[in-house]
Amino acid sequence: GENTSLPTGFDKIFVTGDVDSPGPFPFHNFYTRTDYAYEAGVTKTSSIKRLRVVAHGGVFRKKDEPLAPGDIIYIPSKSLTLPNALQIWNVVTSTFFTGFSVYTIIDNNNN
Repeated sequence: GENTSLPTGFDKIFVTGDVDSPGPFPFHNFYTRTDYAYEAGVTKTSSIKRLRVVAHGGVFRKKDEPLAPGDIIYIPSKSLTLPNALQIWNVVTSTFFTGFSVYTIIDNNNN
């Protein structure tokens, strides 16, 4: 699940989203977006590839733009994980086979 922690100051970087420990982290010039994500504790469902950085003032930072104090790093969940995909597949196949079985029973009773 996603956790949210609201910023309270601007001398830190804030990490929120699908991480174990959302919240403020000391700003370091040499840290990357990924460094902060791992410091906050990425999970099995964290999507680091899709993380976004919101600068102070609500503007999204470009990927090549350096981080600055007050930035918020948002790490979303992966949209489709293997367990979710298997669960979806199970629902689809069981629905198909149930419908097919009902159709077969009705068709056999009509003949």
